[in-house]
Amino acid sequence: MRHSDLSSGSVRRTARVRRAAFLVAPVLLAAACGGGDTTSPTPTVATVEIAGATNSIEVGQQLQLTATARDGEGNVVQKTVAWTSTNQGVASVTTAGLVTGQTSGNATINATADGKSGAFAVTVTPPTIPQINAVSPNPLVTGQSVTITGENFSPSLINNNVTIGGSPAAVTAATATSITATVPASLCVPGVAEVKVTVANRASNSVFQPAPSAGHQVTTAVGQMTLLSNPNDFCLQFGATGANEAYVIGVQSVTASASSLTPVVFGAAIAGAGGGSITAAPRPAPILSQPRMEFTQEERARAERWRKHRASELRMRIAERRELETIDLPLVRASMQAQRAAPGLTAAAIPPDVQVGESVTIRVPNRDASLCTNFIEITTTVRNVGTRGVWLEDNGNPTGGFTAADYTTLSNQWDTQIYPNDVEYFGQPSDVDGNSRIVIVITKEVNNFEILGFATTADLRTRAQCPSSDEGEIFYSRAPDPTGTVSDAYTRENAMQDAPILLAHEFSHILQFAGREAIGPNTPIPTIWELEGQATLAEEVFGHLATGRQPGANYGFGVAFTGALEQAIPSDVPWYAGGFIDLVLYYGFNLNCPDGDQTCLNTRLPGAPEQCSWLALENGGPCYPGREVYGVPWSLLRWISDQYGPNFAGGEKELNRRLISNTAVGFANLEGVTGQSIETLLARWAAALYMDDRIGSVAPELGFTSWDMFDVGSGLRASAKLVPIDRTFSAFTEQKSVRGGSTLYYRVASTGRPATAIRARTTNEGVLPGIMRVWIVREQ
Repeated sequence: MRHSDLSSGSVRRTARVRRAAFLVAPVLLAAACGGGDTTSPTPTVATVEIAGATNSIEVGQQLQLTATARDGEGNVVQKTVAWTSTNQGVASVTTAGLVTGQTSGNATINATADGKSGAFAVTVTPPTIPQINAVSPNPLVTGQSVTITGENFSPSLINNNVTIGGSPAAVTAATATSITATVPASLCVPGVAEVKVTVANRASNSVFQPAPSAGHQVTTAVGQMTLLSNPNDFCLQFGATGANEAYVIGVQSVTASASSLTPVVFGAAIAGAGGGSITAAPRPAPILSQPRMEFTQEERARAERWRKHRASELRMRIAERRELETIDLPLVRASMQAQRAAPGLTAAAIPPDVQVGESVTIRVPNRDASLCTNFIEITTTVRNVGTRGVWLEDNGNPTGGFTAADYTTLSNQWDTQIYPNDVEYFGQPSDVDGNSRIVIVITKEVNNFEILGFATTADLRTRAQCPSSDEGEIFYSRAPDPTGTVSDAYTRENAMQDAPILLAHEFSHILQFAGREAIGPNTPIPTIWELEGQATLAEEVFGHLATGRQPGANYGFGVAFTGALEQAIPSDVPWYAGGFIDLVLYYGFNLNCPDGDQTCLNTRLPGAPEQCSWLALENGGPCYPGREVYGVPWSLLRWISDQYGPNFAGGEKELNRRLISNTAVGFANLEGVTGQSIETLLARWAAALYMDDRIGSVAPELGFTSWDMFDVGSGLRASAKLVPIDRTFSAFTEQKSVRGGSTLYYRVASTGRPATAIRARTTNEGVLPGIMRVWIVREQ
């Protein structure tokens, strides 16, 4: 605040105080001088009058009463009034005089002030229920007028709520005995429509009127899928049966936009008011291959560590992408290709003859600023030189870091397992520095970024283009810091456990960069979910190599969470748990629950998975943030590898190499490599997440060959599983929303049912937009 402002404000406040003192002073003076007793006597209440608009209300209706207290001369007296009812069961009253009719009968409402009372008689009558006597035409015609005749309707249009087949019908005219409405154009009923009128929350009788049976007649066999692409067909007709049948229905958005959120009305209409005995069909009994999965304190800490890493890495990838889009990308790529053609010519690069013990200066890109222009320069010492890696340690790292034996172990694992396995799956790396190796820098500078490690395209450019570049294939890794000297404590044991998973994941990014650059300077940048989903696949396939396992073996819960459970071998690394935990969080498991809060742990987040995004980090939903773009697209790529890998001479390895070398990105990339439409791929994969190994007769394309998803889920608590919303074949209507790429799951099942129509519509019961699909799988 300026001094002049403060001074003028003081002047104004002083003036106000003086005026107030001037006005108050005479009052104080009169009291002090004893000018006589000026206090008026308190008026006495003589009568209390009660007024109301009517003495008769219906059950459920309300009536506001007012009370007026008067003295003996009829003057109004301001007094607090106490309200009571002689029969609260008939007519209740609040402290503000609001009367509510409870049941039929008579009651007296009293208002009392200063011992004087007034009375108001109230009669409560049965509610007036609207009654439908006739509906025409017969049959109803969609999009045309319908006339409903009867009794106790409202002459006001807005007070009449008309539904036909469970869908709202626009009312165009109304009297007390007749209503005209419009039959919804997208009416979805099983040959007969229930017509109802509701006035002031009072529902009429139901009249069932013949109506056209539009939509798709469901004849899906057990274990098979029907996919509907035309939104006009999202009216599913199920014939009457006395059998035990269950169907899983998915309402799916096939847009690649993570910000797209489509409201959906999902509901059912039945033929007739009864339909016989309907009971819910039971689910197949779970097979518990292990005790239930509980997130131990150690696993929670690891999950949080990796969550922070993945969220931080995603922010870096997004910033990197935006940075690339602001420069002359074709020029940069052309320069990189020229550098690849004549490697080893830059002064900043690590030479091929580097020796253990040498000192090397490294520029660490500043992840919190521009990866290209901002950096932190450090001095490192070469700790190990292998056939495929050079290991550098920051001289300023905290004590308690990797030992010489640790570097030997990591180098051997890198040379003999991680490097060759990733190259087989994702292609050859670039070699812009000409040393035929990947440089791995263990530095405390990474610890400050809440990330476990990263590689960036900045290092594949020259320092003239990117001052932060080390002009080679570089990976920067977090340093062990047992006492938390730099940031959060990070033990050497945790670092050794994380290292192989982290290296397999991040090296795949270097291979993705190289594969894209090899195509040409105008190749589009892959999507975030492609990069991270495939990198998570790298974690899985290297886990198989490290443990002697292999894809296609249909592993269950015990393998999926190996290393993440107390029952697991203590030395076994949780190779696969990350991807499955990401799926669990996508399904709605709440990882934010306090320790021991079973109510929280057993409560799934509402809106998951249908409102959660796995296509981008920047768009949300209710799911735990920062992990969906890893494990969810991993499961999609795993399913695609299982299903379409055998079609290639090189199996799933060749399929994944083609996903990198293809010129398309995103959904178009999947379509180009598999030869299938994205709607088919998304529908089958989404169904497989639930149907895989659940029943013996499920179609092969609706399952995984590498994982038994039913057995994996059987070891988890219910809130961590993919569980569709359960409904029976009965009338219901509810509203949900579906995000791009995600699916709203329902399971509709009964033992016996009437003819039923199930619809997926817009909130005003119109046809859904063209980005939506509906699929049906018969479970039993």
